Amino acid sequence: MRKRFGIFLIMVLVVLFGSPASIPFAEKTLEKKVISNPKKTWSITFNDPVDEKTAKSTTIYIVDSSNRKHPTKLSVEGKGRNILTVTPAQSYNYKKNYTLVIKKSLRSSDKEYLREHIYLPFEVQEKKSIANKEVRNSEKVVLKNGKEKTEKKKTKEKVKQLKVSVTTRSYVTQINVTAPETVTELKVNGYKLHYMGNNTFSLGLSDVDKGAELSFEAFTGKDLAFEELHQVP
Repeated sequence: MRKRFGIFLIMVLVVLFGSPASIPFAEKTLEKKVISNPKKTWSITFNDPVDEKTAKSTTIYIVDSSNRKHPTKLSVEGKGRNILTVTPAQSYNYKKNYTLVIKKSLRSSDKEYLREHIYLPFEVQEKKSIANKEVRNSEKVVLKNGKEKTEKKKTKEKVKQLKVSVTTRSYVTQINVTAPETVTELKVNGYKLHYMGNNTFSLGLSDVDKGAELSFEAFTGKDLAFEELHQVP
């Protein structure tokens, strides 16, 4: 039985490839997504290598609500040349609607075509960030009229925006991080983490002791968005 070429879009969609003549007018519109990162890169992973000659601005692109093309940069990545990324050349506009379009003329290196056109509508909304949150009360002893009095005082503690997982094997400490959508680049102790897709980053470091502090720097584009300290368990 011949294996069909499949596409996995943002970890939720599976679309099979076949002859474009078999389903001439097939198309599929996905559920609308809401994003907050105005420079979000869309990653599409195939189960076979992509024919790079067909990965061009006429087969995969982004349009706005007026059906005007938004400038993008396309690249084929991955060891198997099976990951296609679509990066905006300029930021999306907040409160605007766009559609990621994948035409079925896109094909695999085995010349298998998509069975249908894919449309992924999305809207860009500005995310309301809450930098601090009241999470606990502290007790403070004060003197009043010569007597001790215990007061409860609300204190604010920064909420961690990064979800960090640390695994130590042999001499290598593997660091995996899930970051907010707005984060486009992440560094730990000055080293740049590798972007793995779906807002996750990863890096292996040596000579990291238990209890050591990990200093993270999160960037949006070239701008430093925030910093966080995490401790190796």
